Amino acid sequence: MKALSRPVYIIALFAGIKFLIPFLLIHPSFELHRDEFLYLADSDHMAWGYIEMPPLLAVLGWLSKLAGGSIYTVYFWGGLSGALTMVVIGKIVLRLKGNSTAVFFACLAFLCSGFLRMHILFQPNFLDVFFWTLGSYYIICLVQNNRTLDFYYLGICLGLGMLGKYSTAFYILSFAVAVVATGQRKWLRNRHFYFAMLLGILICLPNLYWQYKHQFPVWHHMDLLTRQQLQYNSRKDFLIDQLLILLPGFFIWMGGLWYILMKKEGRKYMIIGFLYMGILGLLLYFNGKGYYAAAIYPTLIAFGGIW
Repeated sequence: MKALSRPVYIIALFAGIKFLIPFLLIHPSFELHRDEFLYLADSDHMAWGYIEMPPLLAVLGWLSKLAGGSIYTVYFWGGLSGALTMVVIGKIVLRLKGNSTAVFFACLAFLCSGFLRMHILFQPNFLDVFFWTLGSYYIICLVQNNRTLDFYYLGICLGLGMLGKYSTAFYILSFAVAVVATGQRKWLRNRHFYFAMLLGILICLPNLYWQYKHQFPVWHHMDLLTRQQLQYNSRKDFLIDQLLILLPGFFIWMGGLWYILMKKEGRKYMIIGFLYMGILGLLLYFNGKGYYAAAIYPTLIAFGGIW
């Protein structure tokens, strides 16, 4: 019990710092970002969807306004999401039998990366980061013990992720390919795998129905985004961004990827490597922005702590 206490304390310390950063290190003179005002305005018109996003962020904005609507009630969600993601990273390291040193380096790399900015902004990106990392945690649990309940936890996580940001679809598509391409294809013979994925669909079904009822405005939004922004993106710049976003923790996440692909004990989790490659491949094909892939890196950071 004593051996476990130190890693837990380290995780709690870093999670506490992560939560407090938006409140203590942002000068009061800075107002909200223009996109944040848009997302807060959405919360004045509660619905199961919006042209630019699913409903979950608007729900959080509604709760912020219910709590008084101050700038700190808006900051709360980014800080909370960052802290919870830090906890999940720590749990992944512990799940992989990492010690306190592994936990420390993984948490430090996450704290000092581009997520510093992401977790002070009231934008859907922090929802991606949390649900993708949590989803990867349950995938790792399934690789280790194939426990039925973890299938359902994963399904719930993916369903809520789709209610947070539509880019979770890239994660889901890459996950499907990774299952087929690795030893985890045995899950396809497990009926609970399908029931869990059906549960995820049921969770996001109200948004899917809203999209259908309004003639799928998400396609209109994606068309505008492609014509006005994405077509000008460079694939070379996308790859460079993968290095810059996580630059302070470069050797940590890269070590994590190396551990998965090249080390005997890491290849057990090859599904995570395929998941990462699949997400990069899809975003490169669709000319995605560099930060669209950021949400997969906390998982690699956790493996980097083990490395």
